[in-house]
Amino acid sequence: MTIKNKRVLISGASIAGPALAYWLQRYGFEVTIVEIAPASRIGGYKIDLRGKAVDVAKKMEIYDKARQLSIVMLSGTILDEKGTVIDEIAGEYMGMHVGDDIELWREDLSRILYEATSNSCEYIFGNSIKSVTQNHDNITVEFLSGQSRQFDILVGADGIHSNVRSLVFGNESLYSHNLGDYFVAICSAKTNLNLDRHEIFYSKIDKLFNIYCTSKGEDAKELFVFRAPGLTFDYKDIKQQKEIVSRIYSDAEWEIPTMLQAMNQSSDFYFDEVKQIRMEKWFKNRTIVIGDAAFSPCLASGQGTSLALVGAYILAGELMQKEGDYTAAFTEYEKEMKSFVDANQKLGEAIIEHMVPKEKVEPWMGASILDQIQFAANCIQLKNYQS
Repeated sequence: MTIKNKRVLISGASIAGPALAYWLQRYGFEVTIVEIAPASRIGGYKIDLRGKAVDVAKKMEIYDKARQLSIVMLSGTILDEKGTVIDEIAGEYMGMHVGDDIELWREDLSRILYEATSNSCEYIFGNSIKSVTQNHDNITVEFLSGQSRQFDILVGADGIHSNVRSLVFGNESLYSHNLGDYFVAICSAKTNLNLDRHEIFYSKIDKLFNIYCTSKGEDAKELFVFRAPGLTFDYKDIKQQKEIVSRIYSDAEWEIPTMLQAMNQSSDFYFDEVKQIRMEKWFKNRTIVIGDAAFSPCLASGQGTSLALVGAYILAGELMQKEGDYTAAFTEYEKEMKSFVDANQKLGEAIIEHMVPKEKVEPWMGASILDQIQFAANCIQLKNYQS
């Protein structure tokens, strides 16, 4: 098989980018990955591998490593606004997992993917793309470092605030879908709550607080999810973002005042709007966006990582099958992925409504939610690509 358009530049070295690189280099493509961070991404929160993404991880021969690092939560508790227990959750329901589904830290999966590709792909850390010029024969990319290079295909795997999408497709506002004015803050924090593999959900109208530890003695992860119509914020102003969370939760009871103090002392604070990215087309000429950059289902779905792995498998497979004919491959990729993406974005919309109560605080985890998650995780038939 003779492959044309072999030189591929991928922007983003978290999950979707290295997963795509794994398959492309296996099929004979020459892959370069550029990442603005100075090294492979660390930190983040726990993520899920479910359904068809598990099948892809097994095909990549990384599933066993991921499983060895999997997180097993033993139990959970849902509290009302006074801190009264209104539901106890058994361990088997905590992650909404079935069969070989697993949960692990984002940084662990990112490291596994990096290790699987670092010897066969070129990584450029601490750099990003400044400009993109597409023509009939190739793409000229100028980096922030000042260097210019030519590639045949450009892939934006650089997340919900994708730089590639902004440069090639237009401003983020064109593709950002508001799910109802929800916002999220995540940080690490010390706690005296004795949360060894236990998770607590505190609910109040228009806000949710979640805290968990995945092993005894480690710092907890705090998660604040809330509705705030009309809220605006500066993406770069962490102090302002912490002040917003403190103000929103100032009327909350139970241990929330203590949790807010811990949040204000945290050094790994993350804040953003809970939204989806929706695009009619995921490619333009020689450039395509994948993962959250193209179709973020929002963190409430728990399916962003699975969409990234499945999408990477299909895109690489189509490029190989079409022998580097990117227009044909991109078109088939869209066709294969569309209904899968739609189902997972509907899941994200449904779950955020369950998580953050608008009128009444009540238990929300259960069999019906599990059924919705499992449908979304499995509603695609994977082709068996052969090189």
